[in-house]
Amino acid sequence: EIFEKKKQNNRLVTNRLMVLSDLHAPVNHPDAIEFIIQLKRKFNPDLVCSVGDEVDLAAFSYHEKEPMMPSAGYELEQAIKILQPLYKEIPVMYLAESNHGSLVYRKAKTAGLPNRVIKSYREILSAPVGWEWRFEIQVEFPNGSKCVIHHSYGANALLAAQRRGVSTITGHHHTQQAISFWKNLDHTHFAAVIGCFVDE
Repeated sequence: EIFEKKKQNNRLVTNRLMVLSDLHAPVNHPDAIEFIIQLKRKFNPDLVCSVGDEVDLAAFSYHEKEPMMPSAGYELEQAIKILQPLYKEIPVMYLAESNHGSLVYRKAKTAGLPNRVIKSYREILSAPVGWEWRFEIQVEFPNGSKCVIHHSYGANALLAAQRRGVSTITGHHHTQQAISFWKNLDHTHFAAVIGCFVDE
């Protein structure tokens, strides 16, 4: 019921929004999960979203791999284990599809496998029913202003927001954390890039 109540023409209506940056489990900072939980409890958002890359899946990637790194299966199991407290604390979350999260699907495509033989994001990560992945997440605030959450529209977040014509929140560019503002005739908008939770 809660899951359906927030939807309005595929746009999510919120008074208080919390957006998680790239977690990259299991290579996240050891304090990341507790930090997220404490922020959620302190600010009590009515909507929680993620810019994606909730898992790293380095062993699934197309890049050259470190010979001593864990296997793909082990890495996935560790990521699921790390996500368990978030599943309990945040049973409803909207996540942007992302380059790391989609590695399973991209690898399947490379192998020539049709979509129907692949599990959903939720099944792969043993996530709660309330976790939903979208290409982009459209949000509306009480004053009628709108925001789009997407993994990345490119390195220039401000230009991307101006082209979209709305405020945007993105991740992907780990070393960039900034909020830029721009204004058109009627409204002031923002372009936020929110960094990451990766353990250096």
